[in-house]
Amino acid sequence: PSTELYDECEQFMRGSKHPLSQKCLARLHLTKSEGARQYPPHPMEHAAMESKKHTINITIGFPFQHQQDFEVDVSCRVVEIKRVIMDAFDLEGIDEYGLCFGLKDRVISAPDGEFFLDSLTNVELFWAKQMRSQRSSVTESNKGSPDFSAPTTVHVFFLKKLWVNSEPGKNKNADSMFHFPQEVPNYLRGYHNCSDKDAGNLAAYIYRAQFGDDMSALSDFESNMKALIPHPVLEKKPPNEWKQLVKEEISRTKGTNSDKAKLAFLKIIHQWPTYGSVFFTVKQRSMKNYPKHVLFAVNVHGIMFLDVTSKNVIAKYEYSQIPNWAYDEQSFTLVVGDGPNATKIYMETNLGHNMDDIIMSYVAWMMNTHIQKRPSYAGVTVGESLC
Repeated sequence: PSTELYDECEQFMRGSKHPLSQKCLARLHLTKSEGARQYPPHPMEHAAMESKKHTINITIGFPFQHQQDFEVDVSCRVVEIKRVIMDAFDLEGIDEYGLCFGLKDRVISAPDGEFFLDSLTNVELFWAKQMRSQRSSVTESNKGSPDFSAPTTVHVFFLKKLWVNSEPGKNKNADSMFHFPQEVPNYLRGYHNCSDKDAGNLAAYIYRAQFGDDMSALSDFESNMKALIPHPVLEKKPPNEWKQLVKEEISRTKGTNSDKAKLAFLKIIHQWPTYGSVFFTVKQRSMKNYPKHVLFAVNVHGIMFLDVTSKNVIAKYEYSQIPNWAYDEQSFTLVVGDGPNATKIYMETNLGHNMDDIIMSYVAWMMNTHIQKRPSYAGVTVGESLC
């Protein structure tokens, strides 16, 4: 309510004998202290109130093939849910992890400071509606197509977002639950520059992490090899040669349990410049010395342009070399360099919102870290960024 009506509303609720009056009064006080919500109450909230509850259950997915229900207050912010999860899994560095919403072909990050139900409503109203609109225009032509499906339900995930303090061995739970299961898919998609020797070695560790000492899965190697070896590397040798190489590497790692295998895998790829990156395949036309199609990688060190085939680094820029960037629904424009030497790199992509989010998150984290470490005249750390 407005300032003029607030006192009247408060007195009305204090004097009411309705069973929900005290909860409404508490909600009124919370709104005054924490700020008003952006959207009206969510249907989940209505269902909770009908059951005379002020909490909702949220099912959250994790990269280690696990789902868990969390009971949270209807007025909680995203960062509060993150704290609950961090405590549940004994993790450190809350800013390094992110809560996100997943649609069929979209991942939308939930800002820490927003109310969770506001973020969810925004995704349902904007992103899901946008997808329905796009699909409705092709419904008639795709009615008989097996590729056509109805709009996807919004799912909630918790992931490692900023790969800072991600050195293998620093946090066992983070390595096992997030670093390993998030890096393996990128590795198997062929986003890293990997030699045949490393591929055989890493295949053994992936196998040990999944199967331990059980060798039965090797009997059907051809069915499992795509889950062990990156697709671009896999094409270099016939299946029988890969099977022999992987068997030798598995024999060499005898006695390595699942957690040790995951750590060994991470220690190898941690040495690569693309470790901990988010990858985007884009089409660019600004740089004549770049291929038309490039792989755009973002990690803690900055951004990189990679050759799509060889995965060699074409160019890389630290965040201090990126003064600006912009995006729309179909493109992402990156500005590198300063003053007259600045160059605009235009990229065609429909994932500009994700590219903007991850770059902005790294820049904000670095600004926070820099300001928190800034010494005062007495040598005492002062200041804290609000990014």
